[in-house]
Amino acid sequence: MRTRPSVREVKQLNPELLDRDGGALLKPLTMSLFGVLNWTYLWFREDGKLSHEDYAQVATRLCVEGVARLTQADEPRERATPRKAGVARVP
Repeated sequence: MRTRPSVREVKQLNPELLDRDGGALLKPLTMSLFGVLNWTYLWFREDGKLSHEDYAQVATRLCVEGVARLTQADEPRERATPRKAGVARVP
């Protein structure tokens, strides 16, 4: 299976992520980080209180330190049984 370069980069920040559920958290984590960064253009304002450089430092720390600090204690909870499309829940 081919691994995206972005997933490989996140994996290098915390190789322990591969040991958790066969790496099930690795792709969702990677896509979440890049999703956050890719949408910055919608809300970031040049004339705001934070410069591009300042935001770059904050975003880098968030990504690098956040991923690096994930541990076994952050184990995902057991998944609930998914609902079928179009089926309403009965209270």
